[in-house]
Amino acid sequence: MVNIKLAKCGGLGPARTLLSLAEEHGMGTIVGSMMESPVGVGAAASLVAAYGTTAVSDLDAAWWLAASPVRGGIRYDGAMVELADAPGLGVSAVIGGNDT
Repeated sequence: MVNIKLAKCGGLGPARTLLSLAEEHGMGTIVGSMMESPVGVGAAASLVAAYGTTAVSDLDAAWWLAASPVRGGIRYDGAMVELADAPGLGVSAVIGGNDT
């Protein structure tokens, strides 16, 4: 099984390539996370939503944060990651930035 992490492979493009290569070679896939913010986890969750994996992905990194550094983006509903219903990753502002 291949555990693809955006922070280690270089982003969404390389991650998609890795998912395709793993599928071509009959390998299982999972998308994991390091200690990304909701922005990084949102990108990883969007990849999983668009292309899928063969096992449940590990996208709990942002859940461990005491507070989100952004407004908008993903939400956790128990063990589920919910993508924002907004353009892009759904982030509308950086908390502590000019739009607070």
